Amino acid sequence: MLVGMREDQISTRTMSDKLHTGQNRTSLFPSAVLAGVSSKNESGQENVPDWLVNKSFTKTTEEKLVEFQNELKKLQGHDREEAEPVSLFNSSKVSEQVKLSRTHYLSYPGQHLKQTEDLSKHLHGNRQHDRANDSQTSPGRKRTFSDKSSTSSDSEERYSRTERKKKKKKSYHSRDSDYERGSKADKHKRKKKHKKHKAVRKVSKSPSTERTVPGLLPSKHIFLDDVEDIAPEHPFKLERVPDMNSLAYGSLYSGHLASYRAKCQQCLGSSGSSVVWIKSVDLKKRKGQSSRYYDKENRKLLRGKAQQSIVNFDKNVNSEIPGAYISVDFSPCVGTDVKTAMEGCGNIRETILDKSTSLYVQGLGKKVEETMEETEIELDEMRMKVGEFNRKLRAEPKNVKLWLEFVQFQNEIAYETVRSQDAGCDKKVTERGMLEKKLSIIEKALEHNPGHIDLLLARIELNAEIQDSVKINKEIEQLLFVHPANKGLWKYYLEFNQSRLTLFSVSKQCRLYHKCLKAMLGIHSGVVQTHSVPANLGEDITEIFLQYCYFLKQVGFKERAVASFQALMEFNFFCPPSLKSVALETKISAFEVFWENDSAKLGTKCASGWKNNLREGQQNADGEPANSFFEEKEEEIIGRNNPKYKTWLEIELLREEHHWLPWKPNTSQGETEDSCDDPERMVVFDDIRPILFEVPEKHHYHLVLAFIEFLGYRSHDCGPSIFAKSVEALHDKSGLKVSIGKICKVQSLNDDNSDTLYIVNTFAVTLLRQLIPCFSNHIGTSLTLLALQIELSRFRTNNLTKNDKKEIRKIMKNALKEDRNRNNLEVWSMYVNLERMIGKTGEAGGIVETALSMYSGKSIEQVNSESYGLIALCTTYCEILLGIDLCDPTSLLARQPGISMAIKKKVMGLLCNLMEGKKFSPSDENVINPASVLKTTSKFVKSIDSAAQMFSQTSDECCKQTVLQLTWCYAVFCLSRTDLKSCLDAIESASENISSYTNDKTFRKVFYTFQLKLIVYYMSVASTPLSTLRVYLDRALTDFPEEAVFLSLFLDVERKSKISGRMNRYFDRLCRSLVSPVPLLIAVQHLCDVLEKRNTEADDTVSPGLVHRARNWLELGLSQTSLQHSPRIWRLYLTLENMVASGRQKGIFYRAVQQCPWVKSIYLDGVKYLGDSELQEIVDLMTEKEIRVQIPVEELDILISP
Repeated sequence: MLVGMREDQISTRTMSDKLHTGQNRTSLFPSAVLAGVSSKNESGQENVPDWLVNKSFTKTTEEKLVEFQNELKKLQGHDREEAEPVSLFNSSKVSEQVKLSRTHYLSYPGQHLKQTEDLSKHLHGNRQHDRANDSQTSPGRKRTFSDKSSTSSDSEERYSRTERKKKKKKSYHSRDSDYERGSKADKHKRKKKHKKHKAVRKVSKSPSTERTVPGLLPSKHIFLDDVEDIAPEHPFKLERVPDMNSLAYGSLYSGHLASYRAKCQQCLGSSGSSVVWIKSVDLKKRKGQSSRYYDKENRKLLRGKAQQSIVNFDKNVNSEIPGAYISVDFSPCVGTDVKTAMEGCGNIRETILDKSTSLYVQGLGKKVEETMEETEIELDEMRMKVGEFNRKLRAEPKNVKLWLEFVQFQNEIAYETVRSQDAGCDKKVTERGMLEKKLSIIEKALEHNPGHIDLLLARIELNAEIQDSVKINKEIEQLLFVHPANKGLWKYYLEFNQSRLTLFSVSKQCRLYHKCLKAMLGIHSGVVQTHSVPANLGEDITEIFLQYCYFLKQVGFKERAVASFQALMEFNFFCPPSLKSVALETKISAFEVFWENDSAKLGTKCASGWKNNLREGQQNADGEPANSFFEEKEEEIIGRNNPKYKTWLEIELLREEHHWLPWKPNTSQGETEDSCDDPERMVVFDDIRPILFEVPEKHHYHLVLAFIEFLGYRSHDCGPSIFAKSVEALHDKSGLKVSIGKICKVQSLNDDNSDTLYIVNTFAVTLLRQLIPCFSNHIGTSLTLLALQIELSRFRTNNLTKNDKKEIRKIMKNALKEDRNRNNLEVWSMYVNLERMIGKTGEAGGIVETALSMYSGKSIEQVNSESYGLIALCTTYCEILLGIDLCDPTSLLARQPGISMAIKKKVMGLLCNLMEGKKFSPSDENVINPASVLKTTSKFVKSIDSAAQMFSQTSDECCKQTVLQLTWCYAVFCLSRTDLKSCLDAIESASENISSYTNDKTFRKVFYTFQLKLIVYYMSVASTPLSTLRVYLDRALTDFPEEAVFLSLFLDVERKSKISGRMNRYFDRLCRSLVSPVPLLIAVQHLCDVLEKRNTEADDTVSPGLVHRARNWLELGLSQTSLQHSPRIWRLYLTLENMVASGRQKGIFYRAVQQCPWVKSIYLDGVKYLGDSELQEIVDLMTEKEIRVQIPVEELDILISP
């Protein structure tokens, strides 16, 4: 039919085109041309064109097309034979329709340009004809088209005129009126010729302003969305130009084909009961479609929340009941004849169409309007969290903390994206893309919070990864000019310059620290009054000072770091009374005189302090070994004939261990400043002047603890200082083990085999004893106990001789002979614990019974040092009776005998006498009545509440320790009275009550320790499920994931269970959001211990897996911004690679130097693991960065030369 139509069109179109151009042209409306030949049928009625019968457009459009068709016949001259042409509309509508027809001609880019030119000639002739009529009227009068047609002579004249204009390449197709066009020509007649072309608009390029004729698609467009106003029922397209691509390639372009999904997996003609696949699926194509447990969909189900699913497998279940399973009748078609299958098929539409579609096809259905049903969209966990963040941020755009949490949450999104990518997802995430996403969030946050310092600092931290260091430094300095007292900004500025290898040098970094302290001290002392003084500025300055001292220690200048501590303590603790109220500069000038004289300084023997200013004690009294001993050690090392790098390393470490105190000339032996072999050992006043400032009195005790931690000791009884967490990442000791087996609960970070351990130990004990008179009774007692713990830290319970036990008792008895300790029950309690730890449990019980008989019978309602000592002594006696271990719960205990009822009654009687204020007598019969039990329980609760309330008001350390000891006694009382559950509930209730008074997290952490300690103990004396320990351990790790005690217990429990999956999953999750290096160090150290054990046993079956896991944890930790400059992590990484001998030591070493260029211990590890090949290069790099080198390589060559 299409072929016949095209033949008719050709004959008709040729006759029609000869009237105008004599050339063949494609008609826009082929049916209109046919209708022009015979406009009426035999009956005299007007013929309706076939393109109107198709009904492929709306009714409104149909009316417009009828009018358009009639007007088109007039324009083409087909109505000349009619005597009286029928006017369907007035002259004004004619003008509009002509313009419409012209627009439609121009809106089809597929039509020939000649067709447009013919219509342009015809319209231009009508305008010339109307111009004469318009000249007789006013210019403002609206013109109308005449109903009469122009003659053929006029047409030829207009055609010749148009051809002449075409030769001149000028074609005006303006739609303005003749009058306007004439006025414009007069106005611009003196313009240049090329400017006239700017006003000319070609008709073929003018944009269409009318809507496309519906139902008749131009050949250029392919899809329905490209054309407007198309009736949705029957859209079609008349294609008259053959597609040569289809002829050449044999198929349509794939982009022009609509995509769809087949709802039926059956062959057409097959029966509905049997499944007949169209073709066998290639195994290669189905490789990615396998449904295995490791596939993306299944892994998503495993990571998602569990959903309850109830399936009824009863065969008699009604299938129409909602929730019942769907019965699948599967009958394979193997051996089934095709003809048999076709006979049972019936109508194929019944098989592949649903009921509503089938009725619609048969003409029986009704058109139903589509309604949008509300469906529950199930999103994954990440998208739900993102949506929650967006909702919160829209509600609280001023919440800066929430914005920063959202930025950190992007790391979890990136991790989940990587996991999805591993599971087969096409999403890819890059570091640059994630960084830009974080920056966009920060920019959005700054729009709501302009100028916020935390957001500006976060933006600088992100830009530091992609921008130049010099530019970042300028940005930070601009912020510091506006916020000179911001501690976080200063710390980042110092860390940024300290961790950039290209920018770093020791002298430059020291100047930056001095600049920071000077700026903050100027605001703190009131010299700079342009900025307000922050609330905790004194604490912030002390924290910067500690960071400066750790920096000096790590670059090798230990003498200057120790001298800085000594000077600051002398300046604050022993200031003369006459100088306490003077200005800071005056006080510093007076202190210079004291520092430059020969008097002994704090920590050395015979030192009395600045206020006494006595000239006693010389440098040899500091405990430094004599030069003869030092020279003998060096000669011994050289005589071993070890490799050059090993000899250099041993001598370097030897000098560093011995040269840690500031050197001063011994005038009694005739020494001068020229007598010093190494000028760096001397510390002059100019080195310590920038760090002298007034420390707030409430931070004096924590400053002492910070100095003890700097020396390498940490007490578990006194607790860490308030600055311990801020300097945790600055330690460079690779190992971190909880003290187990020590004679006292103090942790030493120093090498136990070091020859200088005794010297450091003596210095720390002397320092503490000199500072005890500067504090109150309770803090003085704490420092006394700390001094005893440090003095006894060199003894171990697993290797004690008779002489060691005698020396321990001698040290404790000498401490009890002192006047301030003679009646101190806390010191007596420590003496009892020492007797227990050396194996004298019976003697320990006798000592504590004697002490309780002397000091019991006093009320503990008033919180003071005496009441706290009595509570501590009762606690020690209860632990002796029950056999509770002294140490923290870091591992499970061996099986022990159960608790007898007599011991429980004795414990309950002791605690009842304590709370009621009665005298304790060991010979009394322990008769406990229910009334006294209830009364004691009530007094415990009231005493704990009153002590907690007093602590919230005064922040006294004695009140805090009293609350903790009372809670422990209450738990032991409940354990003796009932069982473990009531004991744990008592601690939980006490924790909730205390949280209403104070927000100190120390209470919560100690209470978790109490609970775990009791559970571990109870598991050793009674049958207790391991799940109880796991529940409380999970709670503790959730709130305190960085606590070493909880992590050590967790590792011990998982190690003994022989299943490492739970431990691996926990640390995999924890290492992605680390703040402190402690969890990572403990986890990797555990794997290193396992590897070392298996290497000694020659069992390396799973060692590669452990190595890869340890590397993964280390890389995850180092990817965190807060840990990438941690020296301990890099040193542990080097130790791991050297242990497995992977050959990656050199690469890890240079990565560590790039991130931590100031840490001398990393350079020494590089020499240790890389050997002679890198010795000279490493020493040259240290010299370039001004890191302290005790023995140059040239000096070593002279020493080892024969």
